[in-house]
Amino acid sequence: VELQAHLTPEWRQQYIEYEGLKTLLFSIYEKKEDYLMECSDNEEERDAEEINENFDNSFFEGILSEIRRIDVFFREKESEAKTRHTKLTSEFHRQLELLRNQALGKEKSDIKGKKVVVVHP
Repeated sequence: VELQAHLTPEWRQQYIEYEGLKTLLFSIYEKKEDYLMECSDNEEERDAEEINENFDNSFFEGILSEIRRIDVFFREKESEAKTRHTKLTSEFHRQLELLRNQALGKEKSDIKGKKVVVVHP
């Protein structure tokens, strides 16, 4: 519950589903227990390793699914940030060049912000 108080609201759906993984874990555990209760002692010993392997595989597949989903989300956000960075960097350099030219008296802006080149004789 405390963790949820610190979640970024617009990213809430992109965090690891701890409750879902916990539910999966309990479900797998219950299935394992039910199966073992139905087996005889000989079957239990023989199948214990296979059951544990299936248990591990099911749970780790759940975790991997969550990781893949989150990885896709963060790759998208990273791509968006890189695009925005490129645009902002370009705008910064354009504005810097404009300021330099204005300082040298070569360029001025008109009322609408368009560049006007001033040629000095």
